[in-house]
Amino acid sequence: IDEDLKESVSDPAGQELATQLPFTRVDLTFKDICYEVKASTTGETLQLLDNVNGVMKAGRMCALVGSSGAGKTTLMDVISLRKTSGTVTGEVSLNGFPQEKTSFLRCAAYVEQFDIQSPELTVRETVLFSANLRLDPSIQATADKAGKERFVDGIIDMLELTVLKDSQ
Repeated sequence: IDEDLKESVSDPAGQELATQLPFTRVDLTFKDICYEVKASTTGETLQLLDNVNGVMKAGRMCALVGSSGAGKTTLMDVISLRKTSGTVTGEVSLNGFPQEKTSFLRCAAYVEQFDIQSPELTVRETVLFSANLRLDPSIQATADKAGKERFVDGIIDMLELTVLKDSQ
């Protein structure tokens, strides 16, 4: 595990939470991604993505930028296996291995553009709510309420959101 990650995700007592969670760093590569759909009105085939390539390196922030309608959300939906209609071609790989749905969903998280969160909750409460829903209860570090709270605080700190954690 990257030393910066170990340092960032620790509880106040200095215990490294990152080493207590099953964690594999993953590089995601996509090559020649194409996505076509049929227009609902004309039946015409529309090419929404055309031979898109890219790499998202583990431990690095990646910004996907472009004008409105450029296909940013469509690309993320295709890569994250959220498109259920249309035709997708191309290759997506994780650490050089072909993308497989079950393992991909276990190692990746994608917050949708319009993810619905309660505006009444603080940043910390929102992340804690998600942790309660998503973290595997068999993981020792997060098995109890205090462990989950330490883990969430470590993640918030790693994302440099500590000053905002009590904000709505």
